[in-house]
Amino acid sequence: MKKISHVLSLFFVSTVTVTLLVFGCSDELKEEKGDVGPEFSRESVIAAIDQARGNRNILEVKENDAVHFETSQKVEMGGPEVVLDEIYNVYHRTESEEEIKIVLTKTEITYPDGMEGKPDIVKTELDPIYIPKSDPQTVSELLQTKSVSQFYSPSEVQLLLSNKSTDNLVHPLSDNKITFHNLKIKTLLMSPPKNVREAPNCLNIPNCQFEVTQINFDLVEWSGNNWDKTNFEMILTDRVSYLTTDIQICQGAYLYSDAAQRDFYVRQCRVVRDFRF
Repeated sequence: MKKISHVLSLFFVSTVTVTLLVFGCSDELKEEKGDVGPEFSRESVIAAIDQARGNRNILEVKENDAVHFETSQKVEMGGPEVVLDEIYNVYHRTESEEEIKIVLTKTEITYPDGMEGKPDIVKTELDPIYIPKSDPQTVSELLQTKSVSQFYSPSEVQLLLSNKSTDNLVHPLSDNKITFHNLKIKTLLMSPPKNVREAPNCLNIPNCQFEVTQINFDLVEWSGNNWDKTNFEMILTDRVSYLTTDIQICQGAYLYSDAAQRDFYVRQCRVVRDFRF
């Protein structure tokens, strides 16, 4: 059993249509540990994620495009606690005959004393992204990177899915065998965050709603006959800006507390709270 001190990393098929107005950690949090459920291949999970992200790519970004991610955590049935805010902004984009250069800034806000205390704010200029026009292979590889998170802060699930081995698939942090289970895919209609809804013409989003794909699956890590399960819920879209492809990524798992001598169900979500394009 994983220990609660090892906080979930930050990042870290049916079709129905509904309207989803609120994103974030759900109140219906706790999950009972049963069997692992039907197994799906890693390739089927990758295919679902790639299809949901569509053909958006980094070449679409313009100067002043921006996105605000909020990361919150819930333990058992307690209220969500915001632990991190990240704001990515396209600071600079230039194009020459040889290459395209894209520079983003990142503002990171943490809350060492909780939301009531003084936050720590750090703004940095990230490593530039260079896209050489003369190297089709490099361009092709970059265009397959379909979310800004994959450039700068790959999540645990992205590390797991990027494992090249199809035989003996293992967890990158523990070398234990992993399998994927209970893959479910839905198409939803989502309203954008409040600031976007209140912007002029809702940033030209038709009817102030856009289509997203919700993907749920379980990742099971094996140690002999014992296993630990992490549930992933991903809400992805190719209908708004490139920076906003990963609308929401949540992870939930039982983690063990030495102090309490029991398991706690912990869920962490990284959610888009604002964007512009």
